[in-house]
Amino acid sequence: MNPQVLYVLHNGNLYTVDLESGEYVKFSTGWDTSTLMTESEEQLFIIHNGNLYSVNKSNAEYNKLSSGWSNTKQMVYKAGNLFMIDGGSIYKVNPADGEYAKLSNGWDGSSSMC
Repeated sequence: MNPQVLYVLHNGNLYTVDLESGEYVKFSTGWDTSTLMTESEEQLFIIHNGNLYSVNKSNAEYNKLSSGWSNTKQMVYKAGNLFMIDGGSIYKVNPADGEYAKLSNGWDGSSSMC
């Protein structure tokens, strides 16, 4: 992981942006309908076409982890897990295999989460 790099989804492409110089490099393509992204130490997690993908930060290889996330409004990586607000519920998602469990309801209209 390079802590001096920002990851940006722009016009269907995934870019790395150097935090010091602002120089950017196209890292991956094909992300036209992506809606959310967060990161762990080694992976990016992207919601694309209602599916959850993990993307390796070192080589841009990606894997589909799970589907059914077309209503996801928030996503954060915390304490080794992904947490997502989808359809007004908070879900805890295993970042290794995409398995998930609902934690609670009543989160319609939430504007952010960290």
